Amino acid sequence: DTCPNISVSCADILAIAARDSLAKLGGQTYNVALGRSDARTANFSGALTQLPAPFDNLTVQIQKFNDKNFTLREMVALAGAHTVGFARCSTV
Repeated sequence: DTCPNISVSCADILAIAARDSLAKLGGQTYNVALGRSDARTANFSGALTQLPAPFDNLTVQIQKFNDKNFTLREMVALAGAHTVGFARCSTV
């Protein structure tokens, strides 16, 4: 079924999934404003230079997050969220 005049993008679905995952882990829930638009193109070289890489040192990661107006607290929360479900005995 489709709803007239309502559009939910893949970006919206990811935001909702992130919110629901946090709630499932016992975190707080929050409203997700819908209306994000999906990118129609990708920029590989931009992603390599602007997004944090797994091998970046802390100074570089902090700078890249600062460039996107993230606080240190937000950076730590986002980086920590990316490790949920990926912990192994070898990485602890």
